[in-house]
Amino acid sequence: MNLEQALTSINKISQARRGKELTPGERIAVLAAWEKIGYEEAIKLYRENFSPNYISCRAGPGVWKLLSKEFGCRVTKTHLKTVLENMLQDTSLTEQIQANSANPDSVPILFGVPPDTGNFVGYRSQVQHCIRLLRDHRNIFIDGPQGIGKTALAARIVERVMSKTNESIEICIWKSIRYGPLLDELLADLADMLGIPFGTGSSVNKLQNLLIRFFRKHRCLLVLDGAEILQQDQQQSAWDYYSEPYTDYGPFFRRLVNDQGNSSLIVTSRTRFLDWSDLHESGNAAEIIRLEGLAQDDAETIFEEQSLKDRHCWPALINKYHGNPLMLKVIAKRVRTIYGGSTADFLRVQSTIIADPLLLTLNHEFSPSSSMSEFECFAMKILADLMKEHDSVSYEEILQNIESHSLFRSTDGLLRTVSSLVNRSLIEETKVERKSKFRLSSVIRKYIEQDPQGFVGQKVQSVA
Repeated sequence: MNLEQALTSINKISQARRGKELTPGERIAVLAAWEKIGYEEAIKLYRENFSPNYISCRAGPGVWKLLSKEFGCRVTKTHLKTVLENMLQDTSLTEQIQANSANPDSVPILFGVPPDTGNFVGYRSQVQHCIRLLRDHRNIFIDGPQGIGKTALAARIVERVMSKTNESIEICIWKSIRYGPLLDELLADLADMLGIPFGTGSSVNKLQNLLIRFFRKHRCLLVLDGAEILQQDQQQSAWDYYSEPYTDYGPFFRRLVNDQGNSSLIVTSRTRFLDWSDLHESGNAAEIIRLEGLAQDDAETIFEEQSLKDRHCWPALINKYHGNPLMLKVIAKRVRTIYGGSTADFLRVQSTIIADPLLLTLNHEFSPSSSMSEFECFAMKILADLMKEHDSVSYEEILQNIESHSLFRSTDGLLRTVSSLVNRSLIEETKVERKSKFRLSSVIRKYIEQDPQGFVGQKVQSVA
């Protein structure tokens, strides 16, 4: 494929998606990317009167965004030529890797586009730790409550790995599985994207073997984002296993951890899986990173960006929301627009905000059709009541307030219930003098107390 063929192909994509042809500025951006030259030189070759800044900031990004949507992978000036040749000429992935080896600063991202990390805050030690783990060909499971920054952390790691020539990653594959693909669908999509030949109707085992063989041969980083969907409808008695349609994911993850050689896997999930804990504790190449919120200095940068006032009040607000980046960003905007930036005025109202994404998740968690049992809901209601007088509560205090009720069976059963809620990020566990203490986030506590959909009351009444 030459430059003219590339421009013709991109122009057809532009006409199909945008209803218009490429502009002269966009053609200059493609020329610069294809010939690997600067924008100023490309402008001279085209003999057009554009500024390099316009091509860099306006025309070029428009083309990269267009092609990213078309191909389902991230396209930038650096590796536009490689992506086009792979997508439009069916170039084998081996040839693509060889082409990229000549430019070690370029690591192709296939399948999806990681979220932008321009506003990424904090977690510096976690980023560095994860990069060290990847150098040792280890696999990483990132878990934590919604909005805590799991996806953002994974995207930051990918960004850092892509930009470092000494990481030796050949290919990064970013795939969101929040929509719940069955394993055979995911494997077929991966094999197809990687150019691995497979027959129609290939079994899950055959597809796994093909991918494992590929991952052994090439240094790949596979990121699967939003894996909590694999447990979404699981019952309390099996909280740590996979829901019925997804049971074959467990053996697949174990094979990746044990057999994929030089490649690595990153999984993000709101819930923790028992098999990952087992792999980690048994000495396999599996690490678990639990995110619990931003440090105060990092959280304060969110308030600084919104020019909030009353800096002495910031720690109280950060502690109230446990350093959750999503909640802090929502609150910072609310304080700026409604309270004129006065943190003190906002705190005087003593209001707890629930961001819309969290509200939707909690509605699902507590709905009558969810997998949350009545006893689990009742235990959370007891904890919410106890937290009216305590910042955190011991297991013994929960036991004293719940053991007289009809659904209580044993202390062991209550321990499993509490562990289930902790691992699903519905209850937080802290250590005070080496003893476990439990608490609810202010957001979940408010949801239980206000019960906006009446779901909590329905479940609790069935227990009483």
